[in-house]
Order: sequence, then structure tokens, then C-alpha cells
Amino acid sequence: GTCTGPFTISKDLTLTGSGPAVLDGNQVGPTVTVGTGAQVYLNHLSITNGIGGISNQGTLTVGDSTVSGNTASSGPGGGINNGVNATLVVTASTVRDNYSLGAGGGINSNGSLTVRDSWLFGNSADNCGGIDSVGTGVTATVINSSVYGNTARVSVGGGICASQGTLTLSESAVYRNTAGFGAGIYDNDGTDSVIRSTVTNNTASDQGGGIYNVSGGTMTVTRSAVQHNTANGG
Repeated sequence: GTCTGPFTISKDLTLTGSGPAVLDGNQVGPTVTVGTGAQVYLNHLSITNGIGGISNQGTLTVGDSTVSGNTASSGPGGGINNGVNATLVVTASTVRDNYSLGAGGGINSNGSLTVRDSWLFGNSADNCGGIDSVGTGVTATVINSSVYGNTARVSVGGGICASQGTLTLSESAVYRNTAGFGAGIYDNDGTDSVIRSTVTNNTASDQGGGIYNVSGGTMTVTRSAVQHNTANGG
């Protein structure tokens, strides 16, 4: 059934839903907050209706779950906000239809992020609609996943943003995202690798339909397809 929160987890915990288990944030705060130092596994859950779906300051794995319908009205990370020095793994899960007034409509990460066998779609933010990974030394790895139909309403990074840190995209698809600049992938002074992946059918209202690489960033594309993208500004 539905459990109404918000909820704070400050100790090591595995929380597994049985059947259609819903955690509802009741629009009071983040639906789930994971405290510093806690090691938490959230499994087979629907996490919704929060002011931000999940706020993670510890070590968190989200497995076989859906994070949807959350809104960050005053900061980053509509679906999930992964804090500085925090570790987040999203596996076999869906992050969809979340909204951020800042960056990272689906996921904002200032720590270590791994997305595996998952789907991120229908998320929106001022910048970085799907995933925003930002900070010196920050790492983001996306494996066998789809990032599609996300929107950066104001400026950059419809699908994925990577700034200053390292992004590795492998065996994945980034498609049908929209932004002003860098509709598929936006790299700002980062070190990015696209390996055996596709970046297709993304639309930038200005520049960089598929990939936009700026400020000394390094982008390596290997055995991948970057095609059928549109940059309406040049």
C-alpha cells in the first residue's frame, strides 16, 4: 500500500517493498532522506510526491524501483539529489516525470553516480533535464541505460550534463531530448567517454544538437552513432 512520509533514514537499512509499495512524500520535503554515513538499499518501491524524491548524503542503492512525480522547487535534483561525497547506484529502475527548478530534473549528483540497466525519461529542469553530474573529481557512469525525452527548459543539457568531473556512457542510448545547447550531452570542462552508444534525434534550439563540448572539455566517442540531431541556431 501507500506509506505517507517524508522519511529519514539515519542508519544502515535495507527496505524492500512487497507488491505495489509506495512511499509518498506528501509534498512536505524529500520523500526519502538518507543521512551521512548510512548505507541504504531501497528495493521494489515507488517513490513519489516529494519536494525532491530522494536526498542522499550516504551510500544508497535504488533497485527495481520507480522515482516519479517529484518536484524540487528550490534546488537541484527533482528525482534524486546525490550530495557531495555521497555514493548513488541506480539499477534496474525508472526515474521519470520529475521536475527541478534548478538543475538535474531526474538526477543531480555532486558525488559518485552509477546508473545501470535503467530508464530516465520525461524529466525537466532549468538546466540538465535528465542527469546533472557536476564537481571536480565527481564521477558518473551510465551503463546499458536509456536517457530520453528529457528537457532543459532554460539553457543547457537536455539529456546529460557533465561539468568538471568524469562521465562514462556505455552501451546506452540518449535520444529525443531538448535544450538550448547540448540537447543530448553537454560537457563543460569534463572528461567524457561515449562507448558503443547512440546519441540520436535530440534537438537544440541553439547549438549542439547531439553533443556540445566547451571550456576545455575532453570528449571521446568510440564505436558509437551520433546522428539525426538538430541544432536550430547553427
